[in-house]
Amino acid sequence: MIRSVAAIAAAIEFASPGMSPATARAYAEVVRPEAIAHHYDPFTMVAYVRRESRWHAGVVGGRDGQCIGLGAICLHKYPYCIDTKFTGETCLARKSELLNGAHNLRVASAMVTGHRKFCRSKTGRRALFARWLSSLQGYNKSRGRRGVWCNMRKDRRGRWRDVRAPDGTRSVIRYRLVLVRKFA
Repeated sequence: MIRSVAAIAAAIEFASPGMSPATARAYAEVVRPEAIAHHYDPFTMVAYVRRESRWHAGVVGGRDGQCIGLGAICLHKYPYCIDTKFTGETCLARKSELLNGAHNLRVASAMVTGHRKFCRSKTGRRALFARWLSSLQGYNKSRGRRGVWCNMRKDRRGRWRDVRAPDGTRSVIRYRLVLVRKFA
């Protein structure tokens, strides 16, 4: 879905009421081409970032305080961070890069494509919205969801079937619909 920079900026301002219009526009100018390149609706990224960081670029949280910035990109995804217990020079440089909002949005956008490919390779099924979003949010085999990959689980016959999406995934989907109704 191609949306105008103005619509994306309005959605970002709506999702983060204290943000300046200039900052919202700057982020929208990053999100729009990334959404086109990675084939997702820009309002999805707006809703996802709202859930992960409330649109505060300096957020550091998640597991061991190692999920960084707007898209909550987790450093444990980078082997050079794990190998150095998150204190190595390369890892600290990555952390610094991820605190840059525009860079973080680019990385999060690339991760959309990465999680689509991962879900397809793991399940052999098309990575529909709730599937890749759940994976992107880190819900694979987590929090009592053993055997669940990309919001799917094998049935007794060994076929992958969708399961109920986690609350976090459902909240992003619902908020995206709010944005579509308000700004489309």
